[in-house]
Amino acid sequence: MTVQGGNDFILPVSLSNQLEVAGFQFTLSDNPDLLTGLSATPTERTDEFTMSVNEFNGELIVVAFSLTGAIIEVGEGPVVDIEYTTDLVDSDQDVIIAAYDVILGDPNGEELPSFSVDGVITLTSEPPVDGCTDSDADNYNPDANVDDGSCLYTEYLNIAMQPYSMNLISINVESDNMTDESIFSNIDPLLISNDSGGNYAPSYGVTFGDVSMEEGYKVFLNGGEEQTLSVSGYTNPMTSIGLAPFQLNLISYPPEECMDTDIAFASIADQMLLVSNDQGGYYIPSYGIMTMTEVCPGEGYSLFLSSQDPIDFTYPAAGGQARSSMYG
Repeated sequence: MTVQGGNDFILPVSLSNQLEVAGFQFTLSDNPDLLTGLSATPTERTDEFTMSVNEFNGELIVVAFSLTGAIIEVGEGPVVDIEYTTDLVDSDQDVIIAAYDVILGDPNGEELPSFSVDGVITLTSEPPVDGCTDSDADNYNPDANVDDGSCLYTEYLNIAMQPYSMNLISINVESDNMTDESIFSNIDPLLISNDSGGNYAPSYGVTFGDVSMEEGYKVFLNGGEEQTLSVSGYTNPMTSIGLAPFQLNLISYPPEECMDTDIAFASIADQMLLVSNDQGGYYIPSYGIMTMTEVCPGEGYSLFLSSQDPIDFTYPAAGGQARSSMYG
């Protein structure tokens, strides 16, 4: 969180609890001491609780309890909004907020085990300006002093395709012109098709329109030489892919890095029959069979659902994946 020094702000304090909580107490410290606690307000999870705060020796003691027997249900989210006022600063200053002496009580008055995670408040000497602060990014904003995660970097995708075979590919970058004639302009295909009956056959003047980052495409080349499709643009790893039942879905792979197959499809493993590539590899989760060990940018995949309902599918964030269980 970024705040201009001298201004007030609200700090939401969240709780993730697997058991019911009937009350809590904790102490917040700020280092360096540039914040002063003013008040504490209940949230939707604690709307029947009484809150009190006490600033003592530069630290804030927060207590919450209910006189009516209300509890905090199992779940996660903010349980108290704390209002702070801040000191003026001459230059940007990070303030570490740490919680300690955390006490959670259950409805029987017993203390529950707990731990806390520190946070950082950045105080600025000037009004915060959100934007991309990386000078190497395409959309660098020299006036921004708060990086809002919007930086864009041109990514380059090169897909090698073989003659005399049906190549299954996908595009994970979005360029200014996504028409089939533009995206496939540097290769000589005989036929490119999707799973919706669309075809691109340039020799016959047949097109299907825009290329989608959600779809996989079957490509059959003209001639007897290997060809490489080159595309550049911006990625969107969290692109949502619509999967239809009772048909073979040709799907894309939007993330920027390869991923273990069972990790990639973990969220829909119990709703899919199989997924395969153009090399004869496949993954059948219900039988624990995985000859296609990873999925990668540029490749397309054929997926058949076992579910009778359509699904909106998104690959997991690559940075958060665990090691595949299929490798032993």
